[in-house]
Amino acid sequence: MRTLFSLLAASIFVCSAHAEGLTPVGTANRQQSAPETDERTLVESKTFDNFYIGVGGGLSFMPFYTDIHKHLNPNASLRIGRYFTPVFGLALDASAYLDDKPWNTIGSVVKYTNAGAMATINLSNWIGGYGERPRPFEVEALFGFGWGHAFGQPGQKHARQNDLTSRTGLSLAWNPGWNRAWKIFLEPAMAWNILDGSARNEGVQYNYKKCFAQLNLGLCYRFRNSHGSHNFKRGGMGSSERYLLQGKVRELALELDSTIQVLGDAQYTLDRQEKTIGRLQFESDSTTQEIEAIRKQVSILPVMIVFRQGSSEVDEAQLPNLELIANYMRQHPKAVVQVRGYATPDADLADFRRMAEARAGSVKYLLAKRFNIPAERLLAVGGGVTNELFDQTEFNRIVTFKVLSEQ
Repeated sequence: MRTLFSLLAASIFVCSAHAEGLTPVGTANRQQSAPETDERTLVESKTFDNFYIGVGGGLSFMPFYTDIHKHLNPNASLRIGRYFTPVFGLALDASAYLDDKPWNTIGSVVKYTNAGAMATINLSNWIGGYGERPRPFEVEALFGFGWGHAFGQPGQKHARQNDLTSRTGLSLAWNPGWNRAWKIFLEPAMAWNILDGSARNEGVQYNYKKCFAQLNLGLCYRFRNSHGSHNFKRGGMGSSERYLLQGKVRELALELDSTIQVLGDAQYTLDRQEKTIGRLQFESDSTTQEIEAIRKQVSILPVMIVFRQGSSEVDEAQLPNLELIANYMRQHPKAVVQVRGYATPDADLADFRRMAEARAGSVKYLLAKRFNIPAERLLAVGGGVTNELFDQTEFNRIVTFKVLSEQ
């Protein structure tokens, strides 16, 4: 037993000396608040990934016997397993013992077999974390249950006996090479006959008198996985890359918010412009209707006063036309005439409608003051802006006369 405990202590020392990036257990809680490391996430394993096969051999002995060197039993083993995570795995192990001293069974080459399932815990990865590949040196703990069978000739004390067994051990592994496909391990272990086939009335027990210790040396091969590696593989983005990407996502989100705000302001401006266009279109339609009415009305007098661009002053050349209107109104003393002014949309004129009203007012003023036409018989209105009465633009800077009533 002292020898086994010495090997366990040595294994812990090897684990501490060779673990890459080993983190002390006592600092685990303190590191929870530390910045995230730059490790990439593990690539997801497929169903048949992370399998391995191994063979080994060594010596076993009953530790409670005094002459241990006289009771060494050679053994050979075959192991097939799978790692589900870098820490936890499951293995099926079958061992054949070529001797069973001190009982000295005869009649068979293999004296005893022990086959069972064991859980494996990679202590190096559990404590120190897993990097891009396994460390050169690792320590694994094993524990499981199995079925033991003794051979031999009928009549012998332990011949053809079936036992329930339990096994625990520590595997000190060396992973040579860059890809870590192979593993060489030294494995001290203890196996108990927890339910003796010849003494079932004793029940299940871990009795040191029914255990044996063994020390095996073995070789394992890790099969190639679907992602090309023989071990777990990290992929994707590291934490620093994720941090940078998250920063860019935040910047894009801010830009998107700014763009949405600009688009909202543009939509608001566009809505206002559409309303203005609708109003102008309505006014344009109204003006067009008025123009069509002017063209069709028989009460429009065939006389117009033409103005210069940007002016509301009646030229002397237009006075004969005013005299014609005055004569008409003298001949029809009960007639009320609408004096309607128009302006054209010139680039240097800001208020077209006011110009149209001013022209109508100038004509009314001259008819009343110069030709003595009563002002109450004259109705001056601004006809607005147009360039559609006549094809020639300057002919649209006019004042027209419409008979509204003979009363």
